[in-house]
Amino acid sequence: EEAQIVRRNLNSLGIDVQVKEIALGDYFTRVSRPGEPFDLAIVGYWQNPDPVQNLTFLGSSRISHFRNPAFERKLAAAARLSGTKRYRAVGRLMLELQRELVPAAAISTTAARDFFSARIGCQVYQPVWGMDLATLCLRK
Repeated sequence: EEAQIVRRNLNSLGIDVQVKEIALGDYFTRVSRPGEPFDLAIVGYWQNPDPVQNLTFLGSSRISHFRNPAFERKLAAAARLSGTKRYRAVGRLMLELQRELVPAAAISTTAARDFFSARIGCQVYQPVWGMDLATLCLRK
């Protein structure tokens, strides 16, 4: 279904898309193989809490066949930083990746909704993993 949505959307832009399914067991082997005959692969991805790991995956030559030595050097330098400096450096790299290099593009996002009765308190939402159920408590 997801591939058909991509196909329909790209067809409206005049881009002819031929959808070919790949067995899950072969998927990452095939999309990681240089020279494999495809132009676009849909890969589900769940964000890692570490922003450097996110960029390593998105800019990975293994997944997107993206190779940019200058970007890789900047990413390695950002990985050696900590705290605010690390987040700022990664933020700049994310913008560079999205604006100039574009090895990947988001086609959808997930929205989560959590509903609680008035008796439930102590809700802590963790942006990557969702609601932290262990922190929930009953209000007095």
